[in-house]
Amino acid sequence: MRTVIALCVVGLVAASVASSPGARSRAGGAKTVQIPMPPVQTAQVSVLTVKVTASKGKTVTPPRIRTGNDSQLGNISLVYVVSGPTKRSASGTFNVYVLVKRFLQIRTLTATLPSSIDVTVDYPFDTGATYTLVRNSRPVSCEALGEIDGVFERGSSTSNALGFTWTLSTGRSRSAQPSPPEEVLDNIVESMVSQPGSRLPNCPWKPEGDDPGNT
Repeated sequence: MRTVIALCVVGLVAASVASSPGARSRAGGAKTVQIPMPPVQTAQVSVLTVKVTASKGKTVTPPRIRTGNDSQLGNISLVYVVSGPTKRSASGTFNVYVLVKRFLQIRTLTATLPSSIDVTVDYPFDTGATYTLVRNSRPVSCEALGEIDGVFERGSSTSNALGFTWTLSTGRSRSAQPSPPEEVLDNIVESMVSQPGSRLPNCPWKPEGDDPGNT
């Protein structure tokens, strides 16, 4: 991935400022948010903010992110990027970036494809934890997208950068999306900054986009 120089971390933090109403999960419960599918041949990024309080005597860790309706999606590439605090504490805030690209070809025989992606967040490793989950209404800026692209430039799925701990994971089964998540991320970001219908304005940089991400 291309290194992004002198980008502002504020763009990442600000994503949690403007948000839609959320709900507090019961201890050990899971919460699902529906992310609308992008139009065909376009890409998008959505942001979820998770505020966690660990159970007594424990410290917070990143949430587990799953795609509830993965088997029905068929024609998309999907990855999750999670940023959170570097220091362990009893509470913390995590941003979950849902990056998706929708392709023209239909890779399944499903008669009706879903109109949204079911993103499920939970804490199976701390069943006493409580958390709120909101979907942010603020668009992700070009600068913030560049920071995400730069964090995983060496192909690793974890990183400590820009004052945060980062993890990258696939949102699809291996049979639906066999490419490594870093390559899929490359392609989605490239589409976000260059493809008509997805293009972000005033992006002065371009990622490598070195893999089709859906093969």
